[in-house]
Amino acid sequence: MSAAKSKRTQYKHAKPKLLGAIDQRRPKRGEAEIMGRKEFGSLKNIDIARMNAGLEIAGSNPIEDGELGHSTRVLVQATLPHGPPPKDQELWIRRNGFATLTVQSGFKIDTKTGEKQLVGLPYGTLPRLIMLYLCSEAKRLKTPEISLGDNLNDFMKELGLNRTGGDRGDITRLKTQAERLVQSRMQYQWDDGKTSAGFSASIAKKWLFFWDQQSPNQPSLFQNTVTLSADFYQEIIEHPIPLHLGAIQALKGSSFDLDLYTWLNYRVATLRKPAVIRWSALQQQLGADYSDTKDFAKNARKRLVNVQAVWQGLECEIVRGGFRLKPCEPSVPKLLKKPH
Repeated sequence: MSAAKSKRTQYKHAKPKLLGAIDQRRPKRGEAEIMGRKEFGSLKNIDIARMNAGLEIAGSNPIEDGELGHSTRVLVQATLPHGPPPKDQELWIRRNGFATLTVQSGFKIDTKTGEKQLVGLPYGTLPRLIMLYLCSEAKRLKTPEISLGDNLNDFMKELGLNRTGGDRGDITRLKTQAERLVQSRMQYQWDDGKTSAGFSASIAKKWLFFWDQQSPNQPSLFQNTVTLSADFYQEIIEHPIPLHLGAIQALKGSSFDLDLYTWLNYRVATLRKPAVIRWSALQQQLGADYSDTKDFAKNARKRLVNVQAVWQGLECEIVRGGFRLKPCEPSVPKLLKKPH
């Protein structure tokens, strides 16, 4: 076997690096000029770490570098809550034109009272990162059964989380959001008065979490796994959205940033001519947590700067009432082919 062929085989089977430590170095000489370009907004609004990540991403091959991840279409059409919904809220509904996404909370039976209790709706960055991991592994391995590692610490490292306990620590939050996510159910509907179509599926068929909060490094007797439902797994395989995991890593501190980056990848992939995206329309897509469009637009402009910092080929400009998106190379280039 030739050295080149051996290297390609290695890339094909190598596990992607999901997340890691963000580079905090100061920019090299010449980077400041790039960082000050008009499309990135004012220099003071740019996070140095994101800008450095963008410079590395611009010259990278995500397949060879193990930085290729995937989401799926149904998760881009409408998104999970950014902040915590009320504890007794069973349904999360997002409407975007003729499309509607409904996320339904799972439930459990109280062992003492026998009463039904809502598990709660997933929200924030953690379920987005967990879902990204599940979609990426399902697409990479072509299997609905996804391993989460031998112990809690292994999985936390995959997501770039700190091993902190307590009610607000990453350990507690991860366990809570993972359970909420795998027990939830999604329903996507399209109805324009003439055509009605839809997709409905539980996210997971089964799951096994043997996570010890007190001893997160302790290996469990069983493998921690999530087995995706057949319908949801098929959705991932048939409608994948390629993402650069370096960008995800740099944007993982904000669910808004993650949603905007993912949606823009989806939108750019089919864009043939410039399109004006109205803040009101984007709010329906990504910002149902906002009651005022002006507040949403103010925040969205800042988030666009973050996304442009890590995706330097993104072509967009602010216009009255929204922004103009131009055809450009996706964050993961279309012509990028997997090695054989």
